[in-house]
Amino acid sequence: MGVTTEIAGQCGHSRSPALSTMTAETAQFLSSKHSPFYATMKEQLRAMESWEIGPNQRYFTGHNLLRGGAIQLEDRYASDDEISIMQTALRQSIQEGSAGVSTGLSYVPGIYSNTHELTELGRAAGECGGIYVTHSRSESMGLYDSVAECIHIAKVGNVPVNISHFKCVGKPFWERCDQALKMINEALDEGLDITLDAYPYIAASTTTLSAIPPRFLDRGAVAFAKSLENPEIVEEIRKEIYEINDPSWDNSMYYVGLENFLIVRADETPWAIGKTYAEAAKEMGMAPFYGCMELLRRNNGNVRECRFSMCEENVETILKHPRCMVGSDGIYVPSDKLAHPRAFGTFPRYLGYYIRERGILSREEGIHRITGMPAQRYGLQGKGFIRAGYDA
Repeated sequence: MGVTTEIAGQCGHSRSPALSTMTAETAQFLSSKHSPFYATMKEQLRAMESWEIGPNQRYFTGHNLLRGGAIQLEDRYASDDEISIMQTALRQSIQEGSAGVSTGLSYVPGIYSNTHELTELGRAAGECGGIYVTHSRSESMGLYDSVAECIHIAKVGNVPVNISHFKCVGKPFWERCDQALKMINEALDEGLDITLDAYPYIAASTTTLSAIPPRFLDRGAVAFAKSLENPEIVEEIRKEIYEINDPSWDNSMYYVGLENFLIVRADETPWAIGKTYAEAAKEMGMAPFYGCMELLRRNNGNVRECRFSMCEENVETILKHPRCMVGSDGIYVPSDKLAHPRAFGTFPRYLGYYIRERGILSREEGIHRITGMPAQRYGLQGKGFIRAGYDA
């Protein structure tokens, strides 16, 4: 795509610091996101010097890894002592080159945290010159509360905040986009330092585990998959998804629908790749929900999909917001595997369709959103502008 510098370690997932107190079970669960792990950011950066990759990279410190070391995968709030352990590791990471802390509040174990824990980590990041970036707690029913939490962290934690891949998920919540952005605008008027980023597609992509009620995931993916052998557990999950209206997590199976979940990775059931869960379940002679549970069981909980969950009007509205940058939110996938096209098409689509054809921004402003603006936001010296002495 022409990208010369990548910002990585998003959504609470990172390669360091892997605290010595992290159990093998926790490491196994978190390693499905990023591996290998390193004890410190310094060790990670030293190892990266030998990697055969083209772009420059700057990394965030992931809250999930910090929490995994301090608390493992436990479904509970952190104590003050545990927060202090995470703060100490975070400060060291930033001093060694991390851009700040990232959170993924739809994912285990970050989803188990409360606002106090996040604010204190944001405070520690801000004190060291870092920023707080977040896959926020909810992008659907709890969207307003989620935005309010981000604003609280920026204000009370005194830290710059970026809301990653900002979106409104699920048709019942598409109308909430304008009000959510209004909340951000009001925070900006108060002088808070908040930015957004977004990708130019109406489909998201993540692991199906993020659509499972979080209380079932506190022993990791493999244990969860094993638990699906118990019909009573399966029925508990079904009831919580389809009968209990809990705004504390994003219930995408209910609000987006399994007919809109397109499977792109399922190593143990390759026949299901390229089908929606509804289509795959039909081939198995099951209702969509039970087919989904069966595929998760067979794949040890590791299934990735694209969710067609957003609308074009909101994508344009968000991309036009003056504090919105553009990022791929992409994960590297070998060329012989299916993946969300954002991993290789984000910037051509953004510049070609939204800027040139749709004209949602001027070309100059459109280019600034993917060059100078993120370079300034993430402290990239000598990048993002055409100036003497700057990188090409």
